Amino acid sequence: MPHLHAACRAVGHRSEHGRQARRRRKRRVGRDKPRNRRHNASSVDMEEQAKIGRRPRGPPAAAYHGLFLNRLPLRMYFRAVRLHYIRLPICMYKLKILAFTAALLALTSAAHAQNFSTTNLQALYGAGFDDWYYGNATAENEMFTLTAEHYTAFKTGDVFFFADYTRGDFVNAAGALTGVKDRMYSEVTLRISPFRLAGASLGGFIPDAYAAANLERDGAGFAANLIGGSIDLKLPGFAVANLSTYYRDDNFNEPTYQVSYVWNIPVKLSAKLQAGFSGFLDVHGTDRDGADLHTQPQLFLQPTGSAFAFGVEALIHTNKAVKIAVPQAAVKWTF
Repeated sequence: MPHLHAACRAVGHRSEHGRQARRRRKRRVGRDKPRNRRHNASSVDMEEQAKIGRRPRGPPAAAYHGLFLNRLPLRMYFRAVRLHYIRLPICMYKLKILAFTAALLALTSAAHAQNFSTTNLQALYGAGFDDWYYGNATAENEMFTLTAEHYTAFKTGDVFFFADYTRGDFVNAAGALTGVKDRMYSEVTLRISPFRLAGASLGGFIPDAYAAANLERDGAGFAANLIGGSIDLKLPGFAVANLSTYYRDDNFNEPTYQVSYVWNIPVKLSAKLQAGFSGFLDVHGTDRDGADLHTQPQLFLQPTGSAFAFGVEALIHTNKAVKIAVPQAAVKWTF
């Protein structure tokens, strides 16, 4: 028995010695080649960071190609490459956001050479909001809107931006409360004139033509991207009149068309009072509900020399699925 115990201890010693030696060899090999993604810390970090949309620290994917191509099994190689490129659509989306931000910054810089610029804030309140199609349906059919608008005309074109903040107890199409009380919506439109870039002008009934782009966003995931052309119209009594046609791509419908018309008619009522009739009209296609028409004409009265104007707005939205017309009281501060 003592001999048996001694033999067992010797075998156990050799086994333990062998296990330690194997662990040391694995550690040495692990420095050169990741053997298993499940147990390799660097690979786990890459996977977890890929899940949250971050690129892993360290050399770029191209460096991994050269470093591991001759060391990794083919299956592991493609896994390493996949971890770098699995988030490519999100990365491209971020690049688009960065490009859009850079464009806005460039437009801000161009404002130093602007011909005209104006900004206003509007507060509106109305009843009759049962527009579940646009998400503007509330429990009491009442809604408050705060709008910021900015327009800049510069040497080669113009840019217009607005953002709507709306407040109400919003409901869905079935009339049930959604728990949402605040919504945001914004648009930016950029027009560039190739004729101005070339130092030329059209003149006449169509004084200028533009390449145009428009972006529409809200805080609930809606997005629409539009690109097309626009023309200015020279109409008697109109301070602004332009017509635009777009190729429209939004995330609710197949790509379709949009036609937009914008106008502004100033009227001097007396030496102390002036009026303004302005607005827009959009018509675009939908997959199932025919042509969608949306217009918001405004009529304001403004004391001469005052920054404040008071008036009304009519919000009209109609297609095969919805028909609403909502009057709103409005006040505007221009600065």
